[in-house]
Amino acid sequence: MTKNKGYTLVEMLIVIAIMAALAGLSMYSIGVIRNAKRQAAVTTFDNQISSCLVKTKAVSEVTGDNVVCMYISKKNTGSKNYCIKVGYNTSAGVKDVVKGTVASDTDETTWDAVLPKDVIKIEYNGTAIADGGSQKIIFNKSDGSVTMGGGSYKFYKNDNEVYATVYLDAATGKHYIRY
Repeated sequence: MTKNKGYTLVEMLIVIAIMAALAGLSMYSIGVIRNAKRQAAVTTFDNQISSCLVKTKAVSEVTGDNVVCMYISKKNTGSKNYCIKVGYNTSAGVKDVVKGTVASDTDETTWDAVLPKDVIKIEYNGTAIADGGSQKIIFNKSDGSVTMGGGSYKFYKNDNEVYATVYLDAATGKHYIRY
């Protein structure tokens, strides 16, 4: 019977090399997942703009409390995510078109979309939407132009790096994404 004296240096180097390769693959996978979440957030944002325009066109009369808007808010409680609601613009907040309930900072189910935390910051025309802050987009029913909120919305993956920009043309209401 031979005595086991442990691992040889070559065996240890092979194990370390395998562990390093696995760690590298996992870091790459995490980056891919984060990019996919950010891209989905920008697409959701763009789709909500389209929804706002469609709902504006569907409203029979635009007066008082039935002006449809897209409301972007950065929650200052809990998860600190950006939330989006398309509904009627009222003094109490943005009210759901069908249910009539007002979007709540404490209840995520009242929002149409909650963007992932991977979206660190959104800037509207160079000004960040801060904690507790908000931005509204309102379309003109007759021609689809933007009466409030036209311009660029930059999505950041860290404080200084723009991931994507959504452009909303105020004159035409057309919008597109640039990565």
